[in-house]
Amino acid sequence: MNWILDRIALILAAIACALGAWAFYRYTGQWAGPIIMTVVIVGLFVENHRLRKLLAAHGIESRPRGRQKYLKALRRHDRPSSIRRPSNGVSVPGFIEACPKLLDHHTLASQE
Repeated sequence: MNWILDRIALILAAIACALGAWAFYRYTGQWAGPIIMTVVIVGLFVENHRLRKLLAAHGIESRPRGRQKYLKALRRHDRPSSIRRPSNGVSVPGFIEACPKLLDHHTLASQE
């Protein structure tokens, strides 16, 4: 019996989405494309800003050259003064253990 209610709820949600899409295109007319593109571009900038803050919280430079310096320093097991230390107090070995992909990259680079 629950599956019937689930199917009915799914159909109602689909109808609501279809009505919303129709109303959006009906009332925005030729401006629908630019509005959607603006929302997407703003969303990308917001997501990029959020991810850069997340990288900075882990002490990783968000610029590619800075990230390469950081990974080279991890491979050498030292920290030059040009590389910013993590602001949240996470040590470099603790950070490597927390990031399996970085750990794989680090161990592969050290074996070469």
